Amino acid sequence: MILGLVVPGERFAVSSVSPSYSNHRYPVEVISHGVWLYFRFPLK
Repeated sequence: MILGLVVPGERFAVSSVSPSYSNHRYPVEVISHGVWLYFRFPLK
């Protein structure tokens, strides 16, 4: 999985290193999708 961080006014950096969720209950794909949903559809 490739994750990226977008900083306004700068080029975005792409990291090919997968995050480590070794002590978490859910797989990396579920956590990553939840984080994507959180930032994609903010609840204001």
